[in-house]
Amino acid sequence: TLAQRGCKLGGHTACTTYGSALATGTGGHKDTAEAAKVLEAPCSAGIAEACAVLGPLYRDGDGVPRDKKRAVGLLRIGCERGGVSCGVFGATLCPRPGDPDADCRQAIDPLSRACEQKEGHTCALAGILLGLGLARVDRDPTEAVRLVSIGCEAGMPSACSLLGEMMVHGDGVRQDVPKGVSLIQDACRTGYAPACETETRLMDR
Repeated sequence: TLAQRGCKLGGHTACTTYGSALATGTGGHKDTAEAAKVLEAPCSAGIAEACAVLGPLYRDGDGVPRDKKRAVGLLRIGCERGGVSCGVFGATLCPRPGDPDADCRQAIDPLSRACEQKEGHTCALAGILLGLGLARVDRDPTEAVRLVSIGCEAGMPSACSLLGEMMVHGDGVRQDVPKGVSLIQDACRTGYAPACETETRLMDR
């Protein structure tokens, strides 16, 4: 391919394109071990997109030995330098938010940045952490409402459900019971089970 030829000539942008294609199988050929080798040079040169693709390979041990510390470092570069892996970076820092021993405080900033880029699932995760004060995150209902509103607009049922519940209780937002219940019901209709459970709990009150 053109990207492969450009990479052989030492072009970091071409290597990033070629390595990313190998990592994802774009073009019909997937080789994560080769992708990792190809992406090392552009990532070391500071190409954020290359680091963003390389990070998950180390996180998952896909084609390279599993190395979470290295993965976090690579994803941090991708997020801070290019804003291209903030969602994956945040989720890697907070893989189990419901775990009693989890500490997701460092995940809030990258998740929020990803949310601003309309990655709806990250809005939901950040909003849940801030809205419920999970995983040692300081509770901030106003910011939670802002983030889950973005996530809900992006079509994430989990975000709409939490936004609806916060509207029902007037938590971080002006109380609007009818609108809140409607959001919860809409989320339930998509098959999002927690929204259905919330709807049942509200109806039983």
